[in-house]
Amino acid sequence: MGQLAAISRYVFGHVSERLGRPVRFVQIGAHDGHSGDPIHDFILRYGWQGLLVEPVPFLFADLKQTYRGVAELVFENCAVGEEAGTKTFYAMRPRADAPVTWHSQLSSFDREVILKHRDEVPDLERYIEEIAVRTERLDQLLDRHSIWPDLLVIDTEGHDYKVLRSYDCTRHRPQIIYFEHRHLQEDERREALALMMRLGLIAIFDHENCLALDAQAVPASVLTLIEEMAGSARPSIALNAVPGHAAHFATVDALSARVAQLERAQKALLGSTSWRVTAPLRGLVHLLRGVRPGSAPRSRPGA
Repeated sequence: MGQLAAISRYVFGHVSERLGRPVRFVQIGAHDGHSGDPIHDFILRYGWQGLLVEPVPFLFADLKQTYRGVAELVFENCAVGEEAGTKTFYAMRPRADAPVTWHSQLSSFDREVILKHRDEVPDLERYIEEIAVRTERLDQLLDRHSIWPDLLVIDTEGHDYKVLRSYDCTRHRPQIIYFEHRHLQEDERREALALMMRLGLIAIFDHENCLALDAQAVPASVLTLIEEMAGSARPSIALNAVPGHAAHFATVDALSARVAQLERAQKALLGSTSWRVTAPLRGLVHLLRGVRPGSAPRSRPGA
């Protein structure tokens, strides 16, 4: 389990214990309710109440089966978008001979997002099926079911920011928003993180997901831990803003790539036998040894 996943589970558990009532949640892209699901265990353990939305018919049937007999849950077989209506959706066909167990989690409004996984799923195109799905705005769904969530969870394979735009979060701001930014366009990623800041939420993100939360939802010790993780030499998480800290939007992947680049440059410099490249290092050594700068260096064998 990655650091962000572990932090998320801690936060979900903390809120469940301290809220004094069942957590109210909305999950967009609920899939089958258990495969890689970040909130499944909490729904069952703490009796969370909420709305689960899934557009793919066979996954929707599995979702309802997963939570059969669980009270205070409502289900919608639709997708969420900026406009209500009907739209083409690219669903992954259910197949017993699928090369990976998670192929059904790739369904998306964007076929190109699915095709990013060609190297991981042989003959990926064979599993894609175009279907027409009903779309609803998130604010309309919340009004219809009279649900104002403490927690909003979104996993829609590249559509997450459009889901966020279909709901006026200032009307009722969730304490926690958990969404996938991995497949967003760069401008959408920046705008999504900027939205979290405008809402006054701390946004913690790794290379796939973002956990945005009200500082009051977690103890100060957790915020301190998050800051330490984000400020470590080789972080696996980063954060956008904490009171008293400058905002930054650098992704962990970009930071790690930069660190790796600097380490390679350092290694090349230290291992170089070039008299010109290593001159600054030799000059430093001479100074440390008390040799006057500009004095002739000792001759090297073969020089």
